[in-house]
Amino acid sequence: MADGYDDTTSQWAYMYPMRQTGRSQPSSATLTGSTMGDYSNIHQGDQNMNIEQFHHVTNNYACPLPHMESRPTSYPHQGRPRTPCWTVPFGRNKDFVGRESILKQLLDMIPPNADKDDCQQTVINGLGGVGKTQIALEAAFRVRARCPDCHVFWVPAINTTTFVNAYHEIGRELNIQIDKDDETDIKLLVKAALSQSSDNWLLIIDNADEATLFGETSEVTSLGGYLPFNLKGSILFTTRNVEVSQKLDIRKNNIVHLTGMSQSEATNMLQNGLGPQQMSDAQSLESLLEFLANLPLAIKQASAYMIKTGIAISQYLEYCHSSDEALIRLLSKNFDDRTRYETTQNPVATT
Repeated sequence: MADGYDDTTSQWAYMYPMRQTGRSQPSSATLTGSTMGDYSNIHQGDQNMNIEQFHHVTNNYACPLPHMESRPTSYPHQGRPRTPCWTVPFGRNKDFVGRESILKQLLDMIPPNADKDDCQQTVINGLGGVGKTQIALEAAFRVRARCPDCHVFWVPAINTTTFVNAYHEIGRELNIQIDKDDETDIKLLVKAALSQSSDNWLLIIDNADEATLFGETSEVTSLGGYLPFNLKGSILFTTRNVEVSQKLDIRKNNIVHLTGMSQSEATNMLQNGLGPQQMSDAQSLESLLEFLANLPLAIKQASAYMIKTGIAISQYLEYCHSSDEALIRLLSKNFDDRTRYETTQNPVATT
């Protein structure tokens, strides 16, 4: 057996994945009243992690078994982060309105201590443009205010590249360092670190719309195999695809179904930035919101266009009803939004 395969490695050897949701099958070994299976899950057969990196993760984020002594690591900047990590790529949306009932429901579910017997997994499901990302963003800020010691990590799951890039950022925040030429999978290192962390954390997987990324393929390609499991952790997904929830085996009670805004919420959102003269026709306002189905993205786009051009709501509504071609042109107008990804398009016509 290789020289590097020692007691540290053996504490992981009895773990093996049950399925690609991050849950593990523990052996009978216990630690402080809980099985190690509550905290770790390293893929069986992953041979690319060199032993020094393995020690770095286990020594800095794991609690060793009682009979084991702590082992040093050669990595610089070792140890837990001194301050709570925050990798959310957006600032707080100061124009966020409404959705209080949804946020209250989420804040009862997503804090790491909400379920002491499981690594909570929650899903916000809804159509494109319904406001899933914005609600997750506001929830992240509220969790930080409520639990200031909680790490908050954000992962755009638009595709494999955005997922991996976000895991690299999390790795830097956790002081996990690997050389550029190293073939070690950063996703495995981050998964191991969060699975073994003794700190509270919230992991937000945004735009998890492609079921094939989380499907029952090989563990090398399925991103679901890189999700951590820890009783001190919680994972929040946003998706427009119900199949993703099925692939991840999310419990029905943990799925929050999102629809359009209420009439009062939609009205308040549309009014942001508009002048009194633009808002003078109450009937046109009501008709426009009905036409836009109270969808936040459509309302945001309409408001941005009216702010830019200075036209009234009644005139914008006329444009919408003039012709299909005119409507498509109108809904294809791009607009600035600091709380959306640069690589995604804003227009409602693309959702």
